[in-house]
Amino acid sequence: MFDNQTEKFIDVLSSVAESMIVNNYADHIYTLSKGVSWITFQNECVAVRIDDQLCKQGKGITLYSAFKQNLKGDKIYTVFEDSEGDEWILTNKGISIVGKKQVDSDFPFQYIKEADGIIYLVSQSDKLASYNFKSRQFKFIEIPYHVSMINEVKKFDSNTLLLATDNGLIIYKIKEKKFQLIDIRTSTQPSSVVQSVYQDHYKELWIFPKTTGVIRYNPSTEEMQHLFTPANEVIRYERKNKNVIFEDQQHTLWILPPEGNLSYYDREKKELKSMLKDSNNPKSVFSPLVRFYTLDNQGNCWLTSARGIYKLSFFPHTYNLVHIDDGFETRAFLCDSEKRVWVSSKAQVIRVYQPDGQLGGYLTPQGKISKDKHSFTSVYCFLEDHEGNIWIGTKENGIYLLP
Repeated sequence: MFDNQTEKFIDVLSSVAESMIVNNYADHIYTLSKGVSWITFQNECVAVRIDDQLCKQGKGITLYSAFKQNLKGDKIYTVFEDSEGDEWILTNKGISIVGKKQVDSDFPFQYIKEADGIIYLVSQSDKLASYNFKSRQFKFIEIPYHVSMINEVKKFDSNTLLLATDNGLIIYKIKEKKFQLIDIRTSTQPSSVVQSVYQDHYKELWIFPKTTGVIRYNPSTEEMQHLFTPANEVIRYERKNKNVIFEDQQHTLWILPPEGNLSYYDREKKELKSMLKDSNNPKSVFSPLVRFYTLDNQGNCWLTSARGIYKLSFFPHTYNLVHIDDGFETRAFLCDSEKRVWVSSKAQVIRVYQPDGQLGGYLTPQGKISKDKHSFTSVYCFLEDHEGNIWIGTKENGIYLLP
C-alpha cells in the first residue's frame, strides 16, 4: 500500500506472510468505503482483511480462511459492504459476514446488490434470494423464466434489478415483485445470451450479446437497436478484445463491441462511429487490441494493449470553429450588450452575428446591417459605451460611431 502522506510503500502482508504460501499472487483487491480492504489470492484459499489506517502501525490485519473457521468457503466470489457497514463475503460454500448480521445459508451466491434496505443475492445457476434488514428474514425468490446461467447482476435504480442471463435480459421490479423478460434477438442478432449490461447517463441499456456488436435498449420506449462495426471495416487481431464501454465527462458513450472497432455513439444519427486519429481522415481509425481498461479520477481512459498502454483524454466541446475570409486574419471582435458578436478581418469586412450564433449580416459604410456582403475599411478595435453606442476604430479613416 502506498501512503500518500509519507510517500512510502507499506508491506501490509508482512505480519501474515508466514501463514501463507511463498510467492503467492494477489488475485483481487476489494476497497470498501469504511476504510477497509480485502485481498484475495490466486493459489491459496485465504483472504486478508486490512484496516487502511491501523495497518500503517502494523495492526488491523486479519487472515481469513476456512481452516481458521472464520470464512465459510475456500473460494471467494466477491466482498460487499452494505449501507449499515457490515461486510458480506460470498464464497463457494455460503455467506460469511463481518458485522452484526447473521445469515444461515450455505448456498454459493456470486452476486450481491442492495436496494431500499434489502440485500439481493444471486447465483449463476438461476437462484435469487433476499435478506431484509428490518425483519432479518432470508428467503428465496422464484424466477418465472427458464434460466440456466446468470452472467451479471446490475441495479438500474432503487426499484429495479437487471439480470443478464442465457435467456435474455430479466428486469425485476422490487416493489411490484414482478419480472419481465426482454428478448434481445433481432433480425441481425440471433443470440439470446446476455453477457453483460451497462446503463448510460440517459437511462438507456447497452447489452453485450454472445455474437458481434452491442444492443441498445430503451426501457421507456422499448426501442431496441443492434449496432455493430461493418465486417469489412473491423481491425482484427489474433486474440479477442475485451469488451469496453464507458462514458466520458461530457456523457459521450464509447464502446468497443465484440468483433468491432473502438467507437462512439452518435445520439442524433443513432449509429456507432469509429474513433479517428485525424477527424479529417476517415481511414485513420484508432482501435488497438485491448486486454484491460480503467478510468481515472480525471476522466481519462487507460487501455492496456499487447505491447504498451494507451491514455485517452476527452476534452469538452468548448468552441466551434467558424471559417471566414480564409487567408485573412481576424483583427477585432466585440460581444455587445444584446449578445451580438461583431467581427472584423483583414479582408475589410465586418460581420454581425446574432446571439444564437447565426450570421445577422454585414455592416455597411452607412452604418446599416445588410444581408449582402459589403466592404468596410480596416478595423482594429470595437468598443461599446455605457449608453450602448458602438465605437469602431480604423487604421486610416478615424473612428466611426454607431448610435
